[in-house]
Amino acid sequence: RKGLLLLDKKTLYAEPVSLPYDKKSYNNDISVTLIKKDKYGNLWVASAGNLYVKEYGKKTWLGLKIPVPPGSFSTYVKANCIADNMNGWLIGTKEGLYILEKKNGQYIFHFASDKNQSSISDVFPISIKKIWVGYESSGFIIADKDKLIDNQQMYFNQSGIKSFLADEEHNIIWISTLSGLIAYHVPSKNYKIFSEADGLGNSHVYGALKNNNDLWLSTNRGLSNVI
Repeated sequence: RKGLLLLDKKTLYAEPVSLPYDKKSYNNDISVTLIKKDKYGNLWVASAGNLYVKEYGKKTWLGLKIPVPPGSFSTYVKANCIADNMNGWLIGTKEGLYILEKKNGQYIFHFASDKNQSSISDVFPISIKKIWVGYESSGFIIADKDKLIDNQQMYFNQSGIKSFLADEEHNIIWISTLSGLIAYHVPSKNYKIFSEADGLGNSHVYGALKNNNDLWLSTNRGLSNVI
């Protein structure tokens, strides 16, 4: 909630990272809602109503203002997630889905959601044309990358999606939710839901990280380890 920190893993000393904030656009809100490295080696951070990128091989941050979609009452757009796309990126925000492209050295945003879209917590490309779109207020849909449309089939409705993690070795998508961890087997479409009754520290799971054969979970009561 107080900005971005850079941690030295050897000394465990952390220092603030200075981002090129536009103080007129974010009302002093410097909460960090996204940190991710993409397939090109670029580092992405979302904070203060902007998206920031440190391009591979460069030392400075570039601030990108996400345009507010038509009809929105918001003054700025918060990004929650980013995923690699064929020639760019997919951005999930509080206002819906954006497609981001870089052409002739310039970053260009395209709003890809239908009106009245809910806040997107994570996006996961499953093919060249299709993506999973997770909503924190409900479940996830399988949609076209180019356009999200209302009234599509909702999977795991009311579970509250937080994030997706692909385990390609076992053909499993680990789905972190507000009501537990879902192991979804893609080929068979079978699934199992893990909760506190199965040993999780808490059923409110924010995200999962795979380390060799272990799965580490961030929950409302600290870390849980699945072996």
